[in-house]
Amino acid sequence: MVTGSDLKESEHAVQISKDYQRQAGFCYATVGVHPCQAKHFDEHPSGPSKLLQDLRDLALSTKQSGHTVAFGEIGLDYDRLFLSPKESQLKWFEAQLDLAVEIQLPLFLHSRAAGEDFE
Repeated sequence: MVTGSDLKESEHAVQISKDYQRQAGFCYATVGVHPCQAKHFDEHPSGPSKLLQDLRDLALSTKQSGHTVAFGEIGLDYDRLFLSPKESQLKWFEAQLDLAVEIQLPLFLHSRAAGEDFE
């Protein structure tokens, strides 16, 4: 399984899945924004809603083609708050959970030093 950690890496993970699934038949991708990259939502040039929509579109289309099998790596990482603040991580984790439920993809989760908020 090739894991996406932001939109660009998720697109790359899907492409790797496409390339190797044809050859080996067992390579799959995940789509999502890692908690340490959560600030990308707020910094996206077209706004956070556009990034969410792009993730949704990518996950939906590649789920249907059989290349994406999970939504992630999403979650909370309070050990590296210098990369993305807690509030941003919480907000965009919840938004991505909603997308995963809508698209009906299993989750690929990340939790580090965030036990209380992760429950």
